[in-house]
Amino acid sequence: MTSGMRITWVLGRHGWADCTLEDHHAKAELTASYITSAPEEFLTAVARLVAGETENRVQFEAEPTAYRWIFYGEGDDVWIRVLELRDGSDHDNSGTEIWSKQLDVNQLARAVIRCFDEVARTHGESGYRGKWGEHFPRTELEALRRLWNDRRHPTVHRRIAPDLRRRPMRQIREMSEREYFACVGRRPGMFVGTASSFHQLTAFLTGYDQHAMRHGGQGLTGWHEWLVARRGRSCNHAWPGQVLHIALPEGWTDIADLPPEDEKHAIKVLFQLLDEFAAEREARPGAQNSD
Repeated sequence: MTSGMRITWVLGRHGWADCTLEDHHAKAELTASYITSAPEEFLTAVARLVAGETENRVQFEAEPTAYRWIFYGEGDDVWIRVLELRDGSDHDNSGTEIWSKQLDVNQLARAVIRCFDEVARTHGESGYRGKWGEHFPRTELEALRRLWNDRRHPTVHRRIAPDLRRRPMRQIREMSEREYFACVGRRPGMFVGTASSFHQLTAFLTGYDQHAMRHGGQGLTGWHEWLVARRGRSCNHAWPGQVLHIALPEGWTDIADLPPEDEKHAIKVLFQLLDEFAAEREARPGAQNSD
């Protein structure tokens, strides 16, 4: 599979389809119902990624189960997560991840276009409507095809100089700890869901720290002490409280229910501090990154 990913869309009984994702390493099977415009929304989401959007999501309803696609793009790369949820209204954190992959956005577009081209060849547009219950998503498919062709073959006036293109996104396993923290800070929804909160992010980072400790990595060793020194005083709060003391010096009421503006500022300060901490640690002689 030259694209690194293959997607199939198989029409079953009236108003239902089975969608399969597979590559050389894994396979996932999803179900979609025509109660939502799943094909149109899926094609549109991929088209927006091709056009340069950095975040998008689509949901296939399987009544009551749902399958949620989460896309994060950076430069030419896209991260894809697919979650299975017991109910379509559930939060991301309640879902089970059944697929996760990073690939080039052109590979994703190619796989999706091939998928729906095959559906059209197999059923014809009238046959598709008879089995699915709605018109074939021709408009959305051709919009994606045009955007993909424009991206692959830009005109002279739109061509981007190679030295001005964004660097490809690195695989997580290749990142330094500082790069990883920055990655979480740029796209927290990839790690803790769309309703990212300061409390959720600190819980995620605590879990990261515990995993690192269990497997011989540095994790957040020295982080609490660094924050105390940065703040210039100590108290009995754990490290999330130390961050809030720095971000919100006038205090707060409930760490799990911060006002929206305070929440936004606290998250920004959290990752600024983490970057400073990681940079200082990297600069020490003999510094090593956690696995």
